Amino acid sequence: QDYRRGLVEVVPLVRGIADAVDVPVIAAGGIMRGGDIRAVLEAGASAAQLGTAFLSCPECGTSAMHREALLGYGGEGRDASDPLPTVVTLGYTGKPARGLQTDRALRMADLEGALPNCFNGMLAGRTLQAAALKQGRKDAAYLWAGS
Repeated sequence: QDYRRGLVEVVPLVRGIADAVDVPVIAAGGIMRGGDIRAVLEAGASAAQLGTAFLSCPECGTSAMHREALLGYGGEGRDASDPLPTVVTLGYTGKPARGLQTDRALRMADLEGALPNCFNGMLAGRTLQAAALKQGRKDAAYLWAGS
């Protein structure tokens, strides 16, 4: 998976970009807490954009199951010291996207490895996603989440 070798943590990425350009830099990705915001601002960002932190808000439009998974660190018995890992896959959208490491996400990663650059699974995935949500199947749903 060539794109995985190119993944860079947000703080070093912001530092490199801020040093190279003379325009405001807005940091996004992996920013969840005040300390993360402080780190990207100290690295040279003009602002920080949070994403996953808002996925648990009812106004976001995420399913109740998705919000519960995010607020419960991914599953029963997990907490801030042991959250469910995340995984990056192309399988859902054809572009790298990070979500909770569900059984479906792992199967999509396996399929992506067997059939690289082959398809965009979003269209067929919407049907499976709707069925997974209706049945309350976290293992079969895609649950977007940052790192």
